[in-house]
Amino acid sequence: MQYGMLICLHSITGACKRLTKLGVLVAFISTGFLVNSVAHAEIITLNHQHKQINARLSRAGDKALSQGVVLILHGALAHYDMELIRQIQQLLQQSEQHSLAINLSLGIDKRQGMFDCQQAHYHRNQDAIEELGVWIRWLEQQNVDTIHLLGHSRGGAQIALFAANYPPASIKSIVLLAPATAVNTSEADYKKRHQQELGLLLREAHVLSQQQPMALINNAGILFCTKTSVSAQTLLSYYTDPHLMDSVFLLNRITLPSLVVIAGDDEIVPDLGDRLATLSNRPHIQAYTVDSASHFFRDLNGEEAVERIVEFFHALKN
Repeated sequence: MQYGMLICLHSITGACKRLTKLGVLVAFISTGFLVNSVAHAEIITLNHQHKQINARLSRAGDKALSQGVVLILHGALAHYDMELIRQIQQLLQQSEQHSLAINLSLGIDKRQGMFDCQQAHYHRNQDAIEELGVWIRWLEQQNVDTIHLLGHSRGGAQIALFAANYPPASIKSIVLLAPATAVNTSEADYKKRHQQELGLLLREAHVLSQQQPMALINNAGILFCTKTSVSAQTLLSYYTDPHLMDSVFLLNRITLPSLVVIAGDDEIVPDLGDRLATLSNRPHIQAYTVDSASHFFRDLNGEEAVERIVEFFHALKN
């Protein structure tokens, strides 16, 4: 099967315009489709590393879960109940697609909502990979052998890291929605965001980690949190190796069918489109740009993104 021939999906260097019918959009709006809750959803709770981790399972009618599930991962320090994740689950459900939106624990038992930046940071980037594995095994125990991984922002880079290194046979494709690249953990970005020298902090963290990896560095920045308390191992896990945070670098190591959805007005990952052009010779990688979208694909931009994702899934079945 040639994954480079998807209808209305452009190749890395090509282009594709939106073909959504206005009547469909009006119908969604007039019926109150984009609401705050996800219908036919249930909260699933598992035990992992002495903590409870949770996810929202959205079922599409009476279809068996074994027919396939999209596992959705949120962005940095976010959660499954943010607007974008809810919208994705709602639209997938309308397209008769089951989905499981997970909450990373970030070191917190029964975590809900955004991570509080004033709280000490003990989580590590690799924790996300471990927890993805836990949820994938749970789905497999429910007799699900077709799983599509979908991640937004930092979650997209974490999905790519998982798919590049640990994908079981049940993983059939990945979708990266405005995924993070190396620019988001670069020294320049860190200095601009936190007004601190990343190199100096990493050296301090490396020394501390030799004896006290959980020791806190105060008044440091991590991801979008400024002047907070960050453990040495946390800082090292997110900033030591930029390749582990770079979705485009990781895509080059992934052989699964892959779709990257680019936000045309992305203020957080501005280099994504240009970086993807370097992968134009990889036919299993597809890209689509939502021209007017910001990083969080609000309102109709989110609907357009999910349309293309559903097309991608349908094409994989043919």
